[in-house]
Amino acid sequence: MGEIYDVVIVGAGPSGIATAVECKLNGIPKVLLCEKEAQSCGMIRKYYKANKRVDKDYRKQVVDIKGHIPFSDTDKEGALEVMEKALQEHHIEAAYNMGIESVLKKEDIFEVVSGSNQVFKAKSVVIAIGKMGQPNRPSYPIPVEVMRQVVYTINDCKEKEEVLVVGGGNSAVEYAIALANNNNTTLNYRQSTFSRVNEDNLKNLEEAFSKNLSQKLGVDIEGLSGVEGKVQVHFKDGSYGFYDRVLFAIGGSTPLEFLKKCKVALGESNLPLVSPEHESSIANLYIVGDIVYKSGASIGIGLNAGFEVAQVLKGRLA
Repeated sequence: MGEIYDVVIVGAGPSGIATAVECKLNGIPKVLLCEKEAQSCGMIRKYYKANKRVDKDYRKQVVDIKGHIPFSDTDKEGALEVMEKALQEHHIEAAYNMGIESVLKKEDIFEVVSGSNQVFKAKSVVIAIGKMGQPNRPSYPIPVEVMRQVVYTINDCKEKEEVLVVGGGNSAVEYAIALANNNNTTLNYRQSTFSRVNEDNLKNLEEAFSKNLSQKLGVDIEGLSGVEGKVQVHFKDGSYGFYDRVLFAIGGSTPLEFLKKCKVALGESNLPLVSPEHESSIANLYIVGDIVYKSGASIGIGLNAGFEVAQVLKGRLA
């Protein structure tokens, strides 16, 4: 029948790493962590700029860390160091470059199927993928001729370009401020004020506006077109602008198709339905992290969810 893991965890971000570490500490021996990227915390590596502030809590979701990963407010590099250290110290078995396509239950055993058709069998499964890997796209179509110039992470931008950053959250603000150092950069947000941005970023934003960052606030985008190698952005007030690069930082979305393949029940806003123990509608299939929440969740909440799931599994797998 082949090897059967006690737990297969899908996603090696903070929630997945915490689940793996806490399971090992609770005496659960056969734990496998699957990650589609080449390293852990792939989305933090990809979508966070260097030295980006990384808070334990998010939008006043203040929690005390229950588990054994000593995480506190830090920056991108500090967060990655903590997570890598946890994986190494607890000898977590991880399969990288292992994108999971579906999780199906056959009698009492799950089959976790990768995009390359590898099948991992497990007594229980924890889905710990986040929304960041599914960046929101605008509602209007992206013309084929400018598709390569429309991006969703700062790492896809180049120096000496005319850049439009679209969004009103912390990531959009941080991207715009950073890009303005080496590019002619404009920040566009449909609102005229930033209600979702932390105090430090607001202060830095005001300074950037006074120095080297242009603004296009209080107006939404109607659509895009391509003109002589540039992206022409059409705004709803009738104005337009030409840019080498348009960077959308407008949040992430629930990986709906994946959840449908796993056959878990979905509720309002297509969020997966879970019990207080983080169990989905399918017995022994758990879901943790920000895909359970409409507006995302803090790293602290994700770490605690991993701790709590491990406590449940300790009792069930004993």
